[in-house]
Amino acid sequence: MSIDAHVYNLVQQDLMNVVALDYDMMEQKMYFCDVTAKTIFRSSIGTNEKNLSFVMTPMV
Repeated sequence: MSIDAHVYNLVQQDLMNVVALDYDMMEQKMYFCDVTAKTIFRSSIGTNEKNLSFVMTPMV
């Protein structure tokens, strides 16, 4: 993303309130923590694939 947000790449849609982002260079994965959904998601890096996987959801 540029400083004025004029140029950016959309990494993932449909996330509500992401408070943390991490990546695994060896596995080429990004991890998103969405506190509204109370879920951690995983997505592939460097592909056109836009599918999210659930990594962990709250126990009820």
